[in-house]
Amino acid sequence: MRAERDIIRFAETKLICANDLPQENSGARRVAELAVLGVRFLLEFEPPWLPSPSMEEYLVERNMRIAYSVPQHRHYLRSGYSSEPILAEAAANLMQELRTRDGHPKDTIVNVLHKHIESGLISKGELGELTARLLLILGIDRAQEATQGINPRWSKVVGVSDFLISLIGNDNYDEHIRSCVPDNSSGEAFDDYSVVRFTHFMRAKNPDGVTTRLAFAAFV
Repeated sequence: MRAERDIIRFAETKLICANDLPQENSGARRVAELAVLGVRFLLEFEPPWLPSPSMEEYLVERNMRIAYSVPQHRHYLRSGYSSEPILAEAAANLMQELRTRDGHPKDTIVNVLHKHIESGLISKGELGELTARLLLILGIDRAQEATQGINPRWSKVVGVSDFLISLIGNDNYDEHIRSCVPDNSSGEAFDDYSVVRFTHFMRAKNPDGVTTRLAFAAFV
């Protein structure tokens, strides 16, 4: 267990190029925030905008982002974070610190994303999808903290009911979900023993990547 914590701590250091989050309102802090959120939220940058190319190159050079391709004109590159469970766990730890450090409100993550969307760095073309990913990640993180305490292991399974309560609130859960039964049968009410687990999002190459079989493999 200690070895695992040491590996995750090493991943945190590599991800933000420091032993701790850089000082707030510094250039290094803005880069670290993008690195942390990029791992979990599938952030894609808008190539035509500056300073997108230089920021993206910096993240590839120093913050473990991977360059996937470079067009022949070399005006920008296509990059992202591959699905690495240890890196996602490290990013979740750092994201929790972003949300709680220095007495910041819980909308810190929203503010960081909004700032970079308004600057043109993050593409507005998938704003709806990014909002959905934001709500789901914040929901699963809140469920982890509610069930495990202040230092959760983010890759552990969470009860579906715990996740839904953190996502929509206890009152909405009680009113709309707790007593739900399947529409196509006379089955039992919602199964409180179901579990869910995810830590980050990745882009599937094509629709064939979203199947029950592959979902099972990802869960395992």
